[in-house]
Amino acid sequence: MTDRAKQRVLTMGGMNGKRAVFLWMTWAVCVLAIGGCGYRPYGGDNGVDPAIRVVYVAPFANKTAEADIETAFRNAFIREFIKGTRYRVVADRDEADAILTGAINSLLTDAVAYSQAGFAMQQRMTVSLSLTFTDAKGGRTLWRTDHFSWYVDYLASETSQVQTDANRKNTLITLSRETAERAFALMTAGF
Repeated sequence: MTDRAKQRVLTMGGMNGKRAVFLWMTWAVCVLAIGGCGYRPYGGDNGVDPAIRVVYVAPFANKTAEADIETAFRNAFIREFIKGTRYRVVADRDEADAILTGAINSLLTDAVAYSQAGFAMQQRMTVSLSLTFTDAKGGRTLWRTDHFSWYVDYLASETSQVQTDANRKNTLITLSRETAERAFALMTAGF
């Protein structure tokens, strides 16, 4: 590399030295600030105390008119805990290091798309949960939310109520799984 080329690299393409140093320092501060904010990508380091390995998922309270949905949501959360190798889920809360309790506060279905004839062709099912993840030994709250919500859309059949009911039932299962997946990611993110 020629002396002129070296000088050009050092001064960032012809900028004076002070400006180049200022830009490099600004860039370094931004990188350090972003890296030190506590954010960790999903799937990275788990923010929950490493001593917590055994979890009890308590039966969820159902404050809605929809029968038996609490089982689907509890099972979805159990599935999230056992997906990886870190947690073991137990059936007895006395054996647990941490306890997840939850309540399904609401389950709403609204029309989001209509046919030209005015038939609601697409429905949106939205759930709202309260969740608390607690250290079983010390009683310390590890994570809590009173208004976690998620939604899933499904198609309604203009000609078959049986098909609409089947779509709704499948959507409820999808909703429970997606809700658990997203809440679990926040619960274990370490913010």
